[in-house]
Amino acid sequence: MFDKKETAGQLYGVLGHLMGDVDEIAEDDYKQYLAGIQPGEVVRPRGKLTTEEGRKRLLARASRSYARIAELCEEAEREMGEEMAQAPSAEAISYLESLRGRAHVTRAEMEAAYRKYGGNWSVYRSLKELELRQIRKGDNVACPQFSNTLEGGQEFLDAARKVAESFVHDVALERFNDETSRKSKAAWALMLMNGYAEGKFGPEVLADAGRIAGEGEGA
Repeated sequence: MFDKKETAGQLYGVLGHLMGDVDEIAEDDYKQYLAGIQPGEVVRPRGKLTTEEGRKRLLARASRSYARIAELCEEAEREMGEEMAQAPSAEAISYLESLRGRAHVTRAEMEAAYRKYGGNWSVYRSLKELELRQIRKGDNVACPQFSNTLEGGQEFLDAARKVAESFVHDVALERFNDETSRKSKAAWALMLMNGYAEGKFGPEVLADAGRIAGEGEGA
């Protein structure tokens, strides 16, 4: 079943695994660097990768993260499409038609319909249309507390994918100075994805994330 918050968590998991592997790559790279230090040479602190092997490993690991992000988003899209295509039950259709055929509907009736049948995408959209129709007629039937996880699903997937891929891109380019800055940016990415999944802000916030994610770090 498609769920925005679950998808956000899965994408964050990809970023978490990437960070762990990057730390290992960086540690191996630094050990290799120290092994090549000549007597009297000033030892630099651990920072960006210095060996060709380390950079190749980093790019290969980032490539796997890109592939996993694509896989998760494609799977979520399939789930979303399957749920959208599910036909409503005969009972739901009958109840919906009975509400449509009346001049006035109460809020209690609308709430009951959402609770019982709103999980189906087709019924949910029809209930939203009915709700708007009755509001225009003057009925006090607004039910903003009811939503369907499929609403805004594609916008969420597009934006969340951009956030995750932007983080991987910055890791591949070594835009983070250390482990702390990587963790901070990963937490920021999760906050953005969860914030939209929970309806705290709209997709326009996520849409700018690719540009914002790399700001403040050197290339």
